[in-house]
Parts: sequence; structure tokens; C-alpha cells
Amino acid sequence: MSLLTIGQLSKTTTYIDRWEGAVIKVIAAILNENPSTQYHAKRVALVTIARDSQTELTKIAGNLARYALAENAALAASETGGTDGDIEYVLASLLSIETYLDLLLTI
Repeated sequence: MSLLTIGQLSKTTTYIDRWEGAVIKVIAAILNENPSTQYHAKRVALVTIARDSQTELTKIAGNLARYALAENAALAASETGGTDGDIEYVLASLLSIETYLDLLLTI
């Protein structure tokens, strides 16, 4: 998939809606995870922002979608941006990387 196509796909409503669904699904898991989980405080801060504001949820989901397409060959290779399972796997991976958490919290 070309960079132009990745940029276009990452802005489609359907693709962002799928990422919003994945973020909503992970909110409860993160809020209930063991506080000793690596980067727990940052993960809680991020999902609390997403939980409390539809605008922020859409913004966070959109940013995650763009990062994922840029970084993950399986998602980028798919015309639809991967399966729901692919999105959930990549989301879990991104939310386990401190650099992404810091970036998402400052945008």
C-alpha cells in the first residue's frame, strides 16, 4: 500500500470507527488492570481522556490508526486496514510502548 493510500485510509470514517471500537473495548481492561502493570498510570490517563470525551476518543483513535498503518506492515498491506483482530493486537502493542503513550498524551 502506498503512503498516499495509507494516509487516505487512515482518515476514512469506517476505519476510524473500527479503532474507536477497539479503544472502547480496551478501556475497561486498562482501568481494571493491576496497578503494577508497566506504564499503568499513563495507560489509565489516556483511556480516561478517551472515555470522558467523544471528541478525544475520535482524536486518540485516529492518531493510533495512523501510527499503526505507518508502523505495521500487515495493516498497511490490507485494503481495509486489517481485520478487527489485527487492530486489537496492534492497539495492545501500541499501548505497551511508552513512547507512543507519551506522544498520545501530549497531542
